[in-house]
Amino acid sequence: MGLIGLILVILILLGGWWWFFTGDVETVLSTQELRGGWLLSPRGDKILYRTEVHNVLMILSTKQKNNVDDCLGYTWLDNMILVCSAFIIDTDDMAKVPIKSVKASEVNLDKLLMEAGKIYKLEQYNFIVVLDANYKYSPDKNYWVTEVENIDQVLQGHSYVSVPPVDYNPRPGEKIYSPNRASYYLYGGDAEGAVITIYDATNGKQLAQTPPDRRLYQIGGWAGDSSGVYYQLIPSQ
Repeated sequence: MGLIGLILVILILLGGWWWFFTGDVETVLSTQELRGGWLLSPRGDKILYRTEVHNVLMILSTKQKNNVDDCLGYTWLDNMILVCSAFIIDTDDMAKVPIKSVKASEVNLDKLLMEAGKIYKLEQYNFIVVLDANYKYSPDKNYWVTEVENIDQVLQGHSYVSVPPVDYNPRPGEKIYSPNRASYYLYGGDAEGAVITIYDATNGKQLAQTPPDRRLYQIGGWAGDSSGVYYQLIPSQ
């Protein structure tokens, strides 16, 4: 089945395979530019990726780019804030703010949580990030807390944001809805290869589908305007 307009936005086109599509697609990053991993923001409007020399944050609507270096790995806390173990970045103004990396046993965690402006639980690592209400101006009160035992018990009674693990491959049959809830996609495959299929959420009509491919899909998620799904094909080794 062909694509309808720009219903599917493709993050990366690997040279030579794009002609399988009868509809329009969009190359957001080329294989010449992308040299490492990439992370789509929770609302699908920003992307962080690695070139040969820099980590780059791009605003997808404007293609504005900013280098974000000095850290090996990043995690989105929410759609505005990135964190690594050394500092946090407010992506609205690109302010870089220090954060203390400590073990839970080295601090009074109960006191930190009581005084926190924002609390994030990083599900993938069982870490807690504690930010001051004025985190840009009070960096000494921002903490990246590791080795937290009984983390759910520790967080009881506190309001916090749960940051799920990055999941590039949803379970087969799991419906992943667009931000406007008008569409959803399914990821699956067979002997012919994996496919991403987009459906109308109202009537279940198939709207778009990638051609089967035995290369691994790395799915970033829905575009913020619900126009399509960002994904990458990983070349065979």
